[in-house]
Amino acid sequence: MEHYLLCRRLWAKRSPRRQVRVQIPAARFSYVWDHASGLKCFAQSTACYSLRSEKMSDPVTGSAIPYWQVWKDENGISHQRRAFLPPNKLSTVSPGSATVWQCITGNVPTKVLFLTIPPGVEGDWHENPAPQWIIPLSGRWFVETMDGMRVEMGPGELSFGGDQGCRLIDGKRGHLSGSLDSKPVVLMLVRVEGQPKV
Repeated sequence: MEHYLLCRRLWAKRSPRRQVRVQIPAARFSYVWDHASGLKCFAQSTACYSLRSEKMSDPVTGSAIPYWQVWKDENGISHQRRAFLPPNKLSTVSPGSATVWQCITGNVPTKVLFLTIPPGVEGDWHENPAPQWIIPLSGRWFVETMDGMRVEMGPGELSFGGDQGCRLIDGKRGHLSGSLDSKPVVLMLVRVEGQPKV
């Protein structure tokens, strides 16, 4: 049996409400409630197994930035987990610029791509061709890993594809992904050398 959570992030009053939907196999059900950050989760099933705290990014204090990490275990099976970039540090981008919060992952970018996936398109099982950051610019999309976890994301939801080298098991290798709703999804991909250095 699968369970769902609909997570609504309420940022600044002038910002639109953003939603993340997460599908987690029952045996692995665990997600979030962080009253201080304004993250509110509503279970669509009464069979909630556990809740754990997750600290979200705070633009005032520069706390860690969350992202979805697609990764491969020692058995070659892909998974997704909520991970965090290191806490931001106050510094300037260049001489004369304002002091801002910055987070440097330490990965060297190798290529930047922009993809437009038409409405209703879902690919076959595949691996990310290289480690890459994936940022939805418009529209909504989903990623489902071999362990059965499915995450639906929209603009501003950061993801990292690090499932290279998965085994083929029951016709599955890597992940499934595709667009949602009746609109195309536009993604920015930043390919990097290696996994996130956090």
